[in-house]
Amino acid sequence: MKTRFVPLIPLLAALLLTGCELTSSGIDDPTVDAEPGLRLPEPTGPWFVGTSSLTVVDSDRDDEYTAEADFRELNVQLWYPANQEGLGTVTYMNPIVTDLFSVTQDYMEPEDMTAALSRVETNTTAGAPITPDIPELPIVFWSHGLGGVNSLYTSFAAELASHGFLVVGIDHTYGAFATVFPDGTVRSIRATNAPPFPTIVRIWAKDMASVLDELELRNQADPDGLLTGRLDLTRVGATGHSTGGSASADVLTFDPRFKAAVTLDAPQVGEAAEGAGVDDPLMLFFADPSDYFSSAVADRLQAPGYSLTMSQTTHYSFTDLPVLLNLADVPEASRNGSTRPPGTLDPFRNNTIINDWSLAFFDRYLRDGPGTLLDGSGGMYPEVVARRIGIVTAAAP
Repeated sequence: MKTRFVPLIPLLAALLLTGCELTSSGIDDPTVDAEPGLRLPEPTGPWFVGTSSLTVVDSDRDDEYTAEADFRELNVQLWYPANQEGLGTVTYMNPIVTDLFSVTQDYMEPEDMTAALSRVETNTTAGAPITPDIPELPIVFWSHGLGGVNSLYTSFAAELASHGFLVVGIDHTYGAFATVFPDGTVRSIRATNAPPFPTIVRIWAKDMASVLDELELRNQADPDGLLTGRLDLTRVGATGHSTGGSASADVLTFDPRFKAAVTLDAPQVGEAAEGAGVDDPLMLFFADPSDYFSSAVADRLQAPGYSLTMSQTTHYSFTDLPVLLNLADVPEASRNGSTRPPGTLDPFRNNTIINDWSLAFFDRYLRDGPGTLLDGSGGMYPEVVARRIGIVTAAAP
């Protein structure tokens, strides 16, 4: 079956279709004293959420997106549990990306979207140390959708971090809407002359493996002083939306360091769907209706798994967009009349359901926790239809 793929963000052809590089006159400091405004849902875990960023260059990998002989370079955002707030709040989205995003969306006028995004409060803070309460953090990699950016999933990342996980978000260069590097270079999505979709999925999965290589080094000696000795490298999972979800399943098929994955409305492609399949725990979470629902991955799964559908949702329900548009008082007719409708489920309930199921899964399969929601207590969320797939077990392993 041929997969029909819908990018997360349709782009301005003149500016972004070529995967061009731009340079800015400077990048705004992400730590600001923001005017009170649009506050994302408060994380429910016991810890504050700290955040930091780094850039990874893999000198063992040529960048398959480009014809030039250049190495794969990635921006990475970290979210982690902290016992205290840091030096300041963190902007929701890089100002350059904000401006580009605002002129490509159709929810409101561009200047109104720019103003709204500049007022978003993230519940994350820069400069705080990792909590000493958890000697070694389990790790969850986060991968955005094609044409997306990490920022559009901040509430999901912050929720996991508040419950004790290190969340590692990768902006996949030339697959992200726009990637702004520390020197001011902006690399936009390569929507023409891009590799075939299954190849993109494998490139992104390799990105996760490359960044995990870097984390292994930083666990020994982090030049930034944040991660040294703080990572549990035996408990690593992956999750992502759309293409990022496909990559999260794919990485399980070739890198044994990754132990479990959650996919959010992801196309069923690659080795997980068409080859030997996955032999690690996997949760497939779909919108209802979904362009990507199939049994291809489930039929090949050789481990405990779950397949979920959530009613009143769309492909874009798995981003921050439902909450953001609600906070910005965008009328429902404008939201769901958009080319990227966020669904009709209450935005905050939508957010809670995705977070709770994902947290239960990673609690069980990365921390040996109970993950009780997985054992039939899903009745608290009648919007979700859940079924067991793969190797069915009666209780947590």
